[in-house]
Amino acid sequence: MPIYEYKCEDGHIGTRLRSISHREVPTTCKKCEKDAFYIISTPTVTLDGTDEGFPDAYSKFSKVHESYGS
Repeated sequence: MPIYEYKCEDGHIGTRLRSISHREVPTTCKKCEKDAFYIISTPTVTLDGTDEGFPDAYSKFSKVHESYGS
């Protein structure tokens, strides 16, 4: 099952693991308990070794690509 994002009228955004057939059905916000509705959002993608949050992997990645001239 995919993970979908939902937003309530107070602006809280939360995620839910739901079937595709239930993604449009409103859910309850975990913070304020108001109705939360499905929103379309972009996925977050992080490639291992290219994220500066992992300095050792990032530096190794950079060195390899510098040696290739890219």
